[in-house]
Amino acid sequence: LNSNLNFSKCLEILYLSLRQNLLTKIRNDYFKMNKNLFSLDLSYNQIEFIEYESFITNTDLYDLNLNGNYLKSFNKNIFSPNILLTNLYLA
Repeated sequence: LNSNLNFSKCLEILYLSLRQNLLTKIRNDYFKMNKNLFSLDLSYNQIEFIEYESFITNTDLYDLNLNGNYLKSFNKNIFSPNILLTNLYLA
C-alpha cells in the first residue's frame, strides 16, 4: 500500500484522512505537492517511521493526528517548517 501512496495530482487538498489504512511509514514524497494541506489524519495505522522531510512543504499544516501508530522516535526538527502546526496528536 505505501508504495502506491501519491497525492501529487491533488494539489488543492485541505483535509485528508488516511485513518486505519495499514500504512507502515511516511516517505518524504507522499505529501510533497500538497502545499495547502491544513489537516492530516494518519491515526491508527502501523506507522513506525517518518522520513525527515515528509512534511517540509506542508507549511500550512495546522492539525496532524498520528495517534495509535507504532512510532518510537523521530527527528526533533521534523516539524520545524510547520510553523502553523498547532495540534499534534501522538498518543
